[in-house]
Amino acid sequence: MLRRNILVLSVAVSLTLIAGCHTTQIRDPIQSPVATTNPPTMESIQKAIISAGNELGWRMLPTGPGVITGTFEFKTKHAAVITITYDTKTYTIKYQDSTDLHYDGTNIHRVYNGWVTSLDRAIRTQLASI
Repeated sequence: MLRRNILVLSVAVSLTLIAGCHTTQIRDPIQSPVATTNPPTMESIQKAIISAGNELGWRMLPTGPGVITGTFEFKTKHAAVITITYDTKTYTIKYQDSTDLHYDGTNIHRVYNGWVTSLDRAIRTQLASI
């Protein structure tokens, strides 16, 4: 009986460790500087953010002044929804929702951070061309 309990406990710990390897803390860019060659306008920043997202497969939708909602779907099974707030000085990308990314209130599947990091880089590139 003791041997069986040890085996069950070992399997449970192993599965927990394996599952934990796929999640990490959300690392959304906050207050990233809007670095442009020329003085930016809200319209030019919006256009740059939307263009950056669209190039990477995000569906970008302006939802208010200085606010864009982005949705990224992967293989119709996984999805992430973010909100990007911006002004002429900074922008912030913030997690809003997800499907099948194991979000637990703090941690999420590590692929989410990769998607957001790529988006952040693309936004910086687009802003630099303003």
